Amino acid sequence: MSEKTEKPTPKKLRDLKKKGDVTKSEEVMAAVQSLILFSFFSLYGASFFVEVVELVNTTIDSLNRPFLYAIREILGAVLNIFLLYILPISLIVFVGTVTTGVSQTGFIFAVEKIKPSAQKISVKNNLKNIFSVKSIFELLKSVFKLVIITLIFYFMGHSYANEFANFTRLNAYQTLVVVAFFVFLLWKGVLFGYLLFSVFDFWFQKHEGLKKMKMSKMR
Repeated sequence: MSEKTEKPTPKKLRDLKKKGDVTKSEEVMAAVQSLILFSFFSLYGASFFVEVVELVNTTIDSLNRPFLYAIREILGAVLNIFLLYILPISLIVFVGTVTTGVSQTGFIFAVEKIKPSAQKISVKNNLKNIFSVKSIFELLKSVFKLVIITLIFYFMGHSYANEFANFTRLNAYQTLVVVAFFVFLLWKGVLFGYLLFSVFDFWFQKHEGLKKMKMSKMR
């Protein structure tokens, strides 16, 4: 059999799509989700934090109130947070995720992907997958993420050493503010690394997918 060097024909691409054999980058989807969440909380994080503090205060104040009154007050505060923040951001993330997926693969509904297959439990195929280029790349991705997070923690610890040293002197409210600040800072660093990495991952997935779909000249 000759080497597969020819680009796939439109018919083969359609057949592969019907089977669900499409290439997409999960990292791009994760980066989009993180970007949406980061943007949302950058805009509404302060008011969200105030609402959470208000919920905590309402819960504490309700301890000495009649049971039904306390339940009504707490549920009202929870419902307010859900309608103003949780529900909108969930819908936005859902739409962003679907849009990102469709933009990479188009609309597909492949039943064959979930059908039982002997190839899925084949020891030979599983061993080949373990030592494949894609598996090595996935391992390198995990190492890269770990390195990024470690570097961010290191630079944060080095830059804010005095703030960490005075952490035990803060009251509960100040502690929440400082923790929120550091979480936001960590999130920003991770997001920046994710966005850069997702571009490379997108290129790799497309390259490997095209390589897998190539045809031999004999066909």
